Amino acid sequence: GNSSLKLVLRDKTYFKGALNKDKTARAVSVSLDKEAVWDVTGTSYVTAFTDEDTTLANVHSNGYDIYYNGDIPDNAWLKKAVRDLPGGGRLLPEVQQAASDSRVEKAPKADTGHTM
Repeated sequence: GNSSLKLVLRDKTYFKGALNKDKTARAVSVSLDKEAVWDVTGTSYVTAFTDEDTTLANVHSNGYDIYYNGDIPDNAWLKKAVRDLPGGGRLLPEVQQAASDSRVEKAPKADTGHTM
């Protein structure tokens, strides 16, 4: 996918939903201030995740996990750690597959050595 989403929640904003659950968006960034709430309704995949409330008390997971990209500076504060969220879900780094690997698998073999 080529879409990207930047969700900024502040001043008691209440967001209910899941983000990028089918992993089709290229980039999804979520930013919460201390008074915002994300009520998670499904497993979510975000590129960047920042939260003024570093205890993550404002992320109501409802048992769902949120995966983030552990390799970008925006998420350095998370230190690639797995964090428990209120409601039983977790915030955890998504295992990044090297893009070059997937390209190699899909590329047709240039020369199989067979002659017609």
